[in-house]
Amino acid sequence: MSKFSQQIKSTGVLTERTQLVAQQAKRAMQELIQNLEGNIDEKKMVIIQMCDIAPDSTVSTKPQGLAATNPKAWVKELHTLKVEVSLLEAELKIANDTRIEWFTDEDSEKGDTLL
Repeated sequence: MSKFSQQIKSTGVLTERTQLVAQQAKRAMQELIQNLEGNIDEKKMVIIQMCDIAPDSTVSTKPQGLAATNPKAWVKELHTLKVEVSLLEAELKIANDTRIEWFTDEDSEKGDTLL
């Protein structure tokens, strides 16, 4: 049998391919979770900035930003951002649940994961 034929039938090739695919999937899962966490942080930062409506001077009593100039638009934008954060947090929970389901090392103790 030729070396080529042996390699095709080899379980070593199958094992190596399986490990590579598993590593790629694990990295993709990590990337998804990191992207979701980053998006949540960005939205929360915008909310924090929006809620900084205190006067910017000790002699002023006028609130600053969109809250002062257009309260209706401010409320709509704040609500939209909070809904987006809530949805992203739900996605993150699902992603973490998927990570635990698919990438937890069954042989490890105390729920250690491969990630």
